Amino acid sequence: MDITDMDLNGEMIITGGKDCKVKVWLITDLIAQKPCFVEFSEHTSEVTQVRLCPASTHRACSASVDKLFKVYDIPSKRCVKTIQA
Repeated sequence: MDITDMDLNGEMIITGGKDCKVKVWLITDLIAQKPCFVEFSEHTSEVTQVRLCPASTHRACSASVDKLFKVYDIPSKRCVKTIQA
């Protein structure tokens, strides 16, 4: 997988890639070499930007070449909002 962007905080790392996926790892799981906590596959083109929400450790967002901006609820492992540019 080619990673196009990443962000991290004290608990998690989020990546976006050319494979159209957004992946979230818990840092403790990454150290233990466990697979990602959640993988979002809603985009249809390369993910260009990802961010963990600084105001809430439960939210993240992504933007893609498909002109979609998505907001994710990490604990429920769901996309909660999609905005088309």
